[in-house]
Amino acid sequence: MIILLNGPPRSGKDTAAKIIQKLITGCYHYKFAKPLKKACHALLGLTPKQIELLLNDKDKPSSILRGMTLREYYIAMSETFAKEHFGERTFGYAAINALSGVAAPNVVISDCGFDDEVLALNSQRIKGNMYVILLERPGCSFANDSRRYLSKETCNKLDGCKGIINEYELEFFEEQIKRALNKWNLLPKRD
Repeated sequence: MIILLNGPPRSGKDTAAKIIQKLITGCYHYKFAKPLKKACHALLGLTPKQIELLLNDKDKPSSILRGMTLREYYIAMSETFAKEHFGERTFGYAAINALSGVAAPNVVISDCGFDDEVLALNSQRIKGNMYVILLERPGCSFANDSRRYLSKETCNKLDGCKGIINEYELEFFEEQIKRALNKWNLLPKRD
């Protein structure tokens, strides 16, 4: 089974992934952007310390990146190089390759934001059923990001879709995630 987390930056996707990993046994955390980020860092020969500094504020212009933000750099490499030369579904196909070698029966992908990636992954169904949680959070938007919410058409091709508004304390956020997973019968039954 694969659970996709779709929402703008800072909406709680990585936190939701950690919660899901805690609730579902044998759940591997993957990101569509993993191969892109690795390539971007290698291209500039970034040291671990430089990467850490850039990751601390992805939206701050950096002299290391000639005045670009880290987010702008990733987007430029994704949209104007990778997708331009290898197609809109390239990161979906990369995920298929990466996840086919993962022994864990369950996967949570925390950076979903493109219909084409999901459609590529859905065409293979390498881990069985696919679900998406659409995250909203007050004050968070897709401004300055190339990702967007999945279309209704794409969501309808999956086995389940649930929207969650992350606007209260962590315990309530976790409870909302549990409700979504229970709705899809993904959590172990309690006696």
